[in-house]
Amino acid sequence: MVALPAEALAFFSPREYAIFHAVAETVIHTGKGPTIDQVGVTLRADRFLARVDEDAQRDFHRLLALFDNALAGLFLCGTTAPFTQMSPEARHAFLQKWQRHRLGVIRTGFDALKRLAASSYYGDPSTHGALGYPGPPEKDPE
Repeated sequence: MVALPAEALAFFSPREYAIFHAVAETVIHTGKGPTIDQVGVTLRADRFLARVDEDAQRDFHRLLALFDNALAGLFLCGTTAPFTQMSPEARHAFLQKWQRHRLGVIRTGFDALKRLAASSYYGDPSTHGALGYPGPPEKDPE
């Protein structure tokens, strides 16, 4: 399990926090930029999800439960190891199976996880320099 933040979680359970953190570690390639922990990617995602409508929240809770479920992993991807207990290489292979799965709902779940992780990371101004992005333009005073 990953260490929980000092702040209280608004959306994730501790288990869901660990699952999303493992996903973010796998899909975000920080390179020369700050780490996902330095940016607080999982906490940023927690805060975002706490503000979405109840239907979306329920669906995201279900997605995370499915993602780390050994039985679902066996049927969907041929593995019984929960995602949080896999090696980085196995996590990457698992995510590729979700990304290319024949069932559209599985691909959509992968996209939701990846996009939330990416927006939580790259939306932080501390990541802009590593990307060569100078940041948003200054507003002209009116």
